Amino acid sequence: MCGLAALAEVYLLVPLDIPFNVTHGRSEALKALEDAHVRYAKLQKEKITPTPENLKAIEHDREQAEKALATTRDYINGVGGLAQKMFAETVPKDSVDAYFAIQIYQRNQKAKFMEAAAASEAVDASAASDEEKDDDAAGQRKPEKLKFKENDSFGFGAYKQSGPSDPEIIRQVFRQSQLADYLLSALLAAKPLEFISLLREAPLTKAAREEQDKTIKDARDKGEVPPVMEPPGSATPEEAADYFAIDPLVSARVPGAIDTTAFQITFIGRTKVARDFLNKMAARELPLKVVGFSAEADEPTPPPPVKTVYDEEGNPIPLKASDMPKTVAPALYTKYTIVVEYAELVTPSSDLPASK
Repeated sequence: MCGLAALAEVYLLVPLDIPFNVTHGRSEALKALEDAHVRYAKLQKEKITPTPENLKAIEHDREQAEKALATTRDYINGVGGLAQKMFAETVPKDSVDAYFAIQIYQRNQKAKFMEAAAASEAVDASAASDEEKDDDAAGQRKPEKLKFKENDSFGFGAYKQSGPSDPEIIRQVFRQSQLADYLLSALLAAKPLEFISLLREAPLTKAAREEQDKTIKDARDKGEVPPVMEPPGSATPEEAADYFAIDPLVSARVPGAIDTTAFQITFIGRTKVARDFLNKMAARELPLKVVGFSAEADEPTPPPPVKTVYDEEGNPIPLKASDMPKTVAPALYTKYTIVVEYAELVTPSSDLPASK
């Protein structure tokens, strides 16, 4: 009797047609999901009920968005109106005008560097005379005359023979030369010991920039580290020597919202030189952001060759240890590499290319 009761209980609790119930339940779930999609699509087409609460919430969101936009614009514009004044200059119309604009930029830079070198040479001579009585002190310093390559192209060696021809590239290169002039002037004011190089991000057409942005976005969507986009393979050796590639992980660029132009400056100097240069970047005369910084000890300067001294009979006079030329200690000098980005707000209403 107990066994019959158990069988009856199982019969009542467990449906006999299990596959039917499973299929039926799945059909009901799919129907519910389809109904939810229909209701969602219907709600999207409906207008928000203009209740006082909804209007108040919308107004609050609008005010917050306008404040955020105003803050961003204030940062982008910088202080003192320098950006507006700088970019009010007329962009070259064609390749010939662009070529001459770059030549003028390079001549101006060379003149400024030569003037700074002459001024630093006079200061260095004065400092050296003060240390003549202290050989140890003299052995711990390098000549403070500014060193630079007189044939340096200052970041624009690609245009020795002709200027860029694409109107998009002409605009970008001209803006880059304006920003490079500002950066090099800031560096000279900091009084480095040696200027090594200024590199810039490769200018790209709107189509090429969008392709790069898509590659970076696809990598991020997959949870991968976005690749560093090297300069285009079509770049000539002269162009490649001007360019460097910025890491997307450190760049402030946001496609469709914030555009950036990056530069890399390398120089040698004391700590104060780097500090003064960074403070100039932080002054926000232009919307510049330091996104990369590295420092390494400068190589010691080898001693000059020993000059043999002869006596009256023509015999070489052996030098004392104290008279031997000294190697300059490198601890006081550092090689700095700083990456700086210029930020620019991209507005949907702008007719200009997104990659200016």
